[in-house]
Amino acid sequence: METSRLGRTEDCGKHRSFALPHLNIAVIHCTEGKGSNYIFTDFLSKVSSKWRNEIGKTPSPSWPVGTAAHRGEDMMEKVKSTPGAIGYIELGFTENDKTVSVGLVQNSAGNFVSATEASIVAAYHSFEKSMPADFRASLTNASGKNAYPVTSFTWLYVPEKSTDPERSKALAHYLEWALTTGQQSAERHGYTPLPASLAPKVLAKARALH
Repeated sequence: METSRLGRTEDCGKHRSFALPHLNIAVIHCTEGKGSNYIFTDFLSKVSSKWRNEIGKTPSPSWPVGTAAHRGEDMMEKVKSTPGAIGYIELGFTENDKTVSVGLVQNSAGNFVSATEASIVAAYHSFEKSMPADFRASLTNASGKNAYPVTSFTWLYVPEKSTDPERSKALAHYLEWALTTGQQSAERHGYTPLPASLAPKVLAKARALH
């Protein structure tokens, strides 16, 4: 349930800073139709009126500059091989490859926060009281002081009713596993498990499918 930004510069901690090299910034962005685009542009639209008015929230932004990367692996390779490059990618890719520095992002409270399980869960908790019953909520630019601002659920679209009982049964079994036992493996694959206060509610929705 997350996206992070990455670049070939040193991370800036709370109590230290680094002199950045005199390089032009090389923007690496995802190709059109990507969920990462939608999440990132959702965040940018909330923090920049210029971005919101000229480009907006979309899975296929009209990038004014930059080089396209087709997949996560392609994004990583382009960032690593391009001097001054900066891009955005799911957190799991950066956890498995420590040769790329991950930047801190300023949240709505003014704090520069890194993408971690704790900061991602903090973003959810900022919206928890106003979470709609169907969970269709944007988690970007959350209000919490420790919330990572470029955060999202991972969505799974399934039919509420099915004309094929066997397929429906198989789907129900898969969702039951994914929302219970499967949560234990989420972190190993670079994802944050659903918060304990949310997982039972999602499971109840899944069990209502037929």
